[in-house]
This record gives sequence, C-alpha cells and structure tokens, in this order.
Amino acid sequence: MEGEYLKMIQKNNKSKRNKGITITSLVIAIILLIILAGVTISLLFGKSGLIVKSKESQQIVDVATAQDRLELIKSDIPLKILENQDGTVNLKNYLRDTIHW
Repeated sequence: MEGEYLKMIQKNNKSKRNKGITITSLVIAIILLIILAGVTISLLFGKSGLIVKSKESQQIVDVATAQDRLELIKSDIPLKILENQDGTVNLKNYLRDTIHW
C-alpha cells in the first residue's frame, strides 16, 4: 500500500511539472508574438517603412506622369501651329484647352 501511495505522489509531482512547462511555454510564445508585432509595426510605419516608401514612390510616379504629359503637349504644339493659317498660336489658351488635369 505504501508503494502505491509513493507512485501516486510521484505521478502528481510529474503532472504539476508539466503544467509549469505549459505556462512557461505560453509566456514565451506571448513574448515572441509581442516582439514580432513590434518589428512588423516598425517595418510598416517607421521612418523608412513600407508605407513611407510607397508614398514617396507614388510622388515620383506623379511627377514622371506630369513630365510625360507636358512632353506630349510640347510635341503637339508645332503641329497646332502648322494648322493655323497665320502660323501663330496663343500658348496660354492652347494649354488651357489641352490639359485636362
């Protein structure tokens, strides 16, 4: 009977240790998730984060688009001048009529 009692106590001690390991692993997992969340947030919203870089890229694309539109308008002006009988064109009116921003 005494041997069975000792076995039961040892079994209870083992189960208590297993619960401790489970709690420890849970705490470690939570800490790792918090660290990963912090790293992800800094990569997205930091000074050189993805969102800042995407906004800068969009500005570059906008400027390039505007330059392309102006180049197209500039290349079209001589054709419009040739169409006029007197060879003159009012640049201000021409740009106002052709630029649709």
